[in-house]
Amino acid sequence: MPAGHCRSIWIASACENFIDTSLEEESDDDFFTDAALLIHEHIVSQIPVYRGSLPGRAAALDRKRERGHDQLYNDYFQPTPLFVPSLFRRRFRMTRPLFRRIMDGVKIYDDYFCAKVYAIGKVGLSSYQKCTAAIRMLAYGVAGDFVDEYTRMSESTGLESMYRFCRAVIGSFGEQYLRQPNAEDTARLLSINASRGFPGMLGSIDCMHWEWKNCPFGWQGAYSGHSEGCTVILEAVASHDTWIWYSFFGMAGSHNDINVLQRSPVFDRLAYGKSPDVDFEINGHHYTKGYYLADGIYPPWATLVKTIRNPNSEQEARFSKEQEAARKDVERAFGILQARWAIVRHPARAWDVQTLWEVMTACVIMHNMIVEVERDDSLFDNDWEGQGELVTPQGEKDELCRQHRAELNALKTSYQELKSRLIQLGLDHAKALKAAEVTAAAKLDEALENACNATVVLRAELEEMTKARKGAEEKAARLEEGHKECDQLILQTDTLALRLFPDSQRYAVKKVDAQRKDKGQADLTVPWTPKDHLVALNARVSHMRCIDRNLSDIPDVATQLYRTLWPGEEVPDTFSLINDRLKGAGRRIREWQCSAARAGADSALRVACSWYPELNLDALTGVREGAETDLDPILSAKRQDRAYRIAEYADMRTFIPPPPRRHGLSRRGGG
Repeated sequence: MPAGHCRSIWIASACENFIDTSLEEESDDDFFTDAALLIHEHIVSQIPVYRGSLPGRAAALDRKRERGHDQLYNDYFQPTPLFVPSLFRRRFRMTRPLFRRIMDGVKIYDDYFCAKVYAIGKVGLSSYQKCTAAIRMLAYGVAGDFVDEYTRMSESTGLESMYRFCRAVIGSFGEQYLRQPNAEDTARLLSINASRGFPGMLGSIDCMHWEWKNCPFGWQGAYSGHSEGCTVILEAVASHDTWIWYSFFGMAGSHNDINVLQRSPVFDRLAYGKSPDVDFEINGHHYTKGYYLADGIYPPWATLVKTIRNPNSEQEARFSKEQEAARKDVERAFGILQARWAIVRHPARAWDVQTLWEVMTACVIMHNMIVEVERDDSLFDNDWEGQGELVTPQGEKDELCRQHRAELNALKTSYQELKSRLIQLGLDHAKALKAAEVTAAAKLDEALENACNATVVLRAELEEMTKARKGAEEKAARLEEGHKECDQLILQTDTLALRLFPDSQRYAVKKVDAQRKDKGQADLTVPWTPKDHLVALNARVSHMRCIDRNLSDIPDVATQLYRTLWPGEEVPDTFSLINDRLKGAGRRIREWQCSAARAGADSALRVACSWYPELNLDALTGVREGAETDLDPILSAKRQDRAYRIAEYADMRTFIPPPPRRHGLSRRGGG
């Protein structure tokens, strides 16, 4: 079988709620199953994979579980496996159908044995791998890491699989295969044992010790005594076919068979009168209770038949020989149990008695299941009336031979007809299967194409939604930024209004407090919010309107001031430009002052030159220190009066720019 088909069957165990993966009954629509599995693989491949581990922990080993499942399936479980049924029986201790029956039972009891898809998108171990690991550990008695290389699981997972497998076997099959003999079972046992010379015998009873390697130190005194190490006792009742009808496990190894018998419930049904009816007669004595064969250590009870230790007659010697031979049934059952499940032959490595009980009980149950499948029921056919040689006349014998030949020829003819019909049905089935495969392939292609188209549409819608979400986020960010700018502008405007109109503060505080009280705010000392500043600004504006109703004349005043300071220039169109220019009005006024000084000085020199033409202007480089007009108050007052009169001739309306600076001139002259 191709590896891809094995992988499909392996993945199918993870979705067995809607796909039946049983190989015992092959159906005609396996190709539909394969198609569904391929679609499932495609869907699983689209799931995002999340990876990670705890810091400091070693990375998990990639054991290639899929490859391990494929190899295990190809070796043992495909329709034409690599290993023949005899090798499967040798290595698994049972037939393939029985293995599948047990696997199906434990999967129903515990979904741990169903393959699951992990959160990271990987499929876990399959049912075949977990059950194979558990049975190999039970059959060969090996450690948990021994099956790692073949079943691809760690030691801890292998041990967990084995212990959970034992509990699942007990829960699924314990009620059937550890039952007490019912009326039908009792009748069959009595019939078989009566043919062996022991009418009324129900089986043979004995005890077996299982060595406990990891017995806790505090318990070693109670569990030692039978041998050098610690042991746990199994008491069992077995029949001629080695079926174990009763098992009692868990007593400490320091007890003997009598102590175990006194604590075991083997005779509980008999004591309460609930055992099946037994009716037999020996040597003219009638009995209504069955019995068990036991060895010499058991007490002399009516339900136990022991051998004769020292026979004194040939009859007693023969009875002892037959009793000891029949009593070996339970010994053979113990031997087969230990040979079949090596874990109970080797020292136990568990740490508690409950775990040992689960392992031993599961081994006993599977032992009985194997006995049920493999025993030859013809050995227990008790119809003894037909045995012996049948004597018939020669003529009648010839007639019977002719009749048998005619019937044989008719059977051969029917066989040929059935064979021809079977071949034709096989051909028709092959044609139908091929047509169905073509149809399934077409449907699969169509499904994959639809899935791809749906993926493209979903991606396009996702991109559009992403763009829309991004646009909404950007718009929200812009609105948030505008909101912040608006709040900042409100705060700045309110601060400026407070600086220009400080008298408006009490109106603003009163308005804000009234607004807060209307909203039910108790603490009025909380700092103002932008909304509070907006309320305050509204109060300030109302106050400004009340105190100044001539604000409309400000633009005209600003225009006249501009024309006065900058005569001859064109007035700007907007008030903001006029405002920006008027911010330098102080500097412009100082320039006009300097221009007026230059105009006054020019008028004074014009007067002086008009009266004194011979005046040397180059000598006028500054004010002479110690002049009489500066020292004499009368002359100083007269000089100032003349200067004021001369200033009337100065042109103060014309702006005179400063002349270029020359060397040799100073504001004050020499002497």
